[in-house]
Formats: sequence, structure tokens, C-alpha cells
Amino acid sequence: MRLSRFLIIVLFCCLVVSSNLFAQSKCDTSMPSFVLTEILPETHLTFAEIEDYLNSRLVLSKYNTHSNLTPLLGFEINCHGETFNYETRSIKDTLLAEHLFYIFKNDFKWKPAYQYDKPVDFVISFSFDFSDDKIKIINRLDEMRRD
Repeated sequence: MRLSRFLIIVLFCCLVVSSNLFAQSKCDTSMPSFVLTEILPETHLTFAEIEDYLNSRLVLSKYNTHSNLTPLLGFEINCHGETFNYETRSIKDTLLAEHLFYIFKNDFKWKPAYQYDKPVDFVISFSFDFSDDKIKIINRLDEMRRD
């Protein structure tokens, strides 16, 4: 049991290190990334589909999800739709954080945000509710979008 968990951790560390060798970066380093734009970044899935996908890939009962604070995952999307600079807050289980990083980086494709008809770098964050052993996204960009 310990050996298999150790091998999983080593595998994910290798994946994280190898993915950083070809790391994406900001398109415009002269200014900070946007947090609000005329056109928000979009992914190929709805947020309900992201929740379903995360719940199909991750069994929360295997992780330590207890926290008094709201779990948060954040990252940047550059003007090419590439993601980088992944961070978590209030996710105590580092293996869960690594799994979330891997899924968001490799399984979801993003269209960049636009400001003044130009693609821009954008910082995005997801707040989660891990109650009832289900992942639920609390803040939802799709609710912020205007028709």
C-alpha cells in the first residue's frame, strides 16, 4: 500500500517537473494579467460538465478534504489559451492538488480572454465545495457571462 502510494507520488512529481520544462508563459510581461475582461476565457466544457468530469476522475473519499476555508484552485491562461502558474489555497492534501493541476492542465482546453478585440493574459480561479464526497464549483464564470 505504501509502496503504491509512493510510486504514484513519484510519478506525479515527474510529470510536474517534465511539464515545467516546456512551461508556458505570459504573452505580455509588461503588465499584470487581467482578472476581468470584455470577453472571459472559455473552455470546451460547461462548468456542470467540468464538475461531472472531476467527480468521475477523482474519488474525494481517498483524500483529506477537511478545511475550515474554501478550497481554491487558480492559474493563468495566456493569449494563446495555454495554462500555467497553478496554485491552490486551503487544499491540504498535496496529492489532491497535484491531481487537480494535472486534470486542469491536460484535460481542459481554453480559449483566451479578450480585451479591446485582442487576446490577453488572464488569471482565473475556481472555488470548490468538497462536501458529500462530491466536487462542486462554487464560483462559476458561466454565471458571470452576459448574453
